[in-house]
Amino acid sequence: MDKYMKVPTITEIRQNSAADRKGYEKFLDYWANYVVKAALFLHITPNQISFFWVIFQFFTPFLFLLAEYKYFVLGIVLFQLMFVVDLSDGKLFRYLNFGKKPLVPLFPEYLDRLGHFINNSMLFICLGAGIYLRFGNILYLYIGLGTALFYLGNKSISLNPSWFKNEADRTVILDVVSKTIPRSGKSKIRQFIFDFLRMEHLGSLLFFGIIFDFPYYTLIAYALFNFLEFCRKLYGQAKHLINVDKTRN
Repeated sequence: MDKYMKVPTITEIRQNSAADRKGYEKFLDYWANYVVKAALFLHITPNQISFFWVIFQFFTPFLFLLAEYKYFVLGIVLFQLMFVVDLSDGKLFRYLNFGKKPLVPLFPEYLDRLGHFINNSMLFICLGAGIYLRFGNILYLYIGLGTALFYLGNKSISLNPSWFKNEADRTVILDVVSKTIPRSGKSKIRQFIFDFLRMEHLGSLLFFGIIFDFPYYTLIAYALFNFLEFCRKLYGQAKHLINVDKTRN
């Protein structure tokens, strides 16, 4: 039977679309079940969900440019709600293919990464511009641009297995990458810090900073965090690679 013919219960969706979520994402994953239910009712495909959240989220930071508190709040809430929608496209795919073993589509994964990189950068740029327009201090416009650059720089320096021609080297690189990601290991403290700082999460530092109307301090905090993360990743990756090279000699 076509699974679009019958709208399942939330329990059925949870059982047939389980994912390995960590930390706060487990909580957000629960609400993604309702998005999946709505998608099944409306006959929406996983790819359509992916396109929707990426495009919709891209435009939400522009609300900051209206330079009023209520638009700052609306912008951040809509931006972070799209992360719940983001979690639902994979859930819908797993539900529709429960009991099967199809190859996971590559394009949605690419679109997901692209959406996060572009939209998160746009949020920092628009937040800085919005603070400038609202409070009249042009310094925050530059801080917003700088934060976006460090965020993108952090992504660009991440080790990429495709840089290496030798298959054995690619395996080593994947191992180094797994050891240098922010929430590697099973540390609950590290997971909490990751969840609290992740800008897409409802209830994050970014969320509360805007809700309590301290957007300037919040932007400075994320500028420092992205700068430190940029330095940490540079150092961490280099250290692991040097250690690997020593074992080869």
